[in-house]
Amino acid sequence: MARGGRTVSGSAKRRRRRSWREVERYLLGRDEPAEKIATGIGLGVAIGMTPLLGLQSLVAIGLAFALRLPRLDVWLATYVMNPWTILPILGFEHWLGRRILSLPPGGGAVGWSQLLRGSLVGAFRSFGPKDLYALALGSSLVCLASGLAAYLATRALVLQLRARRAPASVHMVGGTDD
Repeated sequence: MARGGRTVSGSAKRRRRRSWREVERYLLGRDEPAEKIATGIGLGVAIGMTPLLGLQSLVAIGLAFALRLPRLDVWLATYVMNPWTILPILGFEHWLGRRILSLPPGGGAVGWSQLLRGSLVGAFRSFGPKDLYALALGSSLVCLASGLAAYLATRALVLQLRARRAPASVHMVGGTDD
């Protein structure tokens, strides 16, 4: 499909490239160590994986202030869980917790319609103590794993981008091409 001489996929590729350049500019234009940036992103992703819907932003900003991390990074990274990802993430966390605790399949069912309407209490009303414990356990493990993965990936990305940029800036500092 061509639109005005351009293919739709070509236009999408250009938008992705522009978006990637903006992320690269944001990460490279900061004076903070890669570890601090990565810690902020990792913490935000970990908080974003919790079933504390509605409280995630408050927890993220509070911890970012307390730990002196980049608040914007922590806060934005919490949005890894959103209306499109909440069902599979919470479902997986509950399933994982039940498997680890060797509970039989089934148990309390998440009231997805109530959850999507913002009623956290209504969504988990059918949960018994074992299901809540299973969700807490599964959520804790997923939070730790996803936060660590986000930290490692972000740190590697920032270091790689800075290393790629470093030779050009070192060459420029010298002043001459002797």
